[in-house]
Amino acid sequence: MNISTLLRLLPLGALSAATLCGQSYLNLSFEAASGGVPTGWYLYGPDFQIAIDTTTASDGAQSLRISSLTADASQFGDAVESLPAGPAIGKTFHLSGYIKTQAANGSAELWANAFDAQGNDLAFQNLGSAAPSGTTGWQRYDLHIAVPAGAASVNFGVLLGGTGTAWFDNLSIDVGGQPYFPNPTTAQVQWIRANAFPFTSLDPDADFTELM
Repeated sequence: MNISTLLRLLPLGALSAATLCGQSYLNLSFEAASGGVPTGWYLYGPDFQIAIDTTTASDGAQSLRISSLTADASQFGDAVESLPAGPAIGKTFHLSGYIKTQAANGSAELWANAFDAQGNDLAFQNLGSAAPSGTTGWQRYDLHIAVPAGAASVNFGVLLGGTGTAWFDNLSIDVGGQPYFPNPTTAQVQWIRANAFPFTSLDPDADFTELM
């Protein structure tokens, strides 16, 4: 089974709800982490170590490192994000990012696919022959995928197939050169500030007065 087929089988329900936010909260440069793993990303790959690396980065202070733990060239390690497809339907979803590799006997990928509400795969794209392998320095790569009508979600991520190590950093997404989620207007921010009700406690055992 090839990498493209395996990606199509990733469970949609396992994707983090934290990724359904604006781009500034997507942690695309892997600067936010907890316990050595990136915040907001779904990680897959039992035969791989997928972790934050604070020793090398193309942007900021750290990157995401995926390293093979076995000699099985048919396996892959993956980090996945998911977004609602609405802003991209009928348009071209653009994913870019920086990749660095060491002794990668396979490929280090950017990839994206679109699913409908039933989990059927409508479109898929990866770097293919443009994906780096062997040992390479930091370099930017770009991927484009047309998102068809009927799409409910756009999934995207980074992946190492085979053996070796790959680092990923400074990812970016847009739709036709425009932000996936535009920044809020001044009026929208003012409305939220005027109507929001702040909680004074996050204690699950607190009474329900504020919720009421």
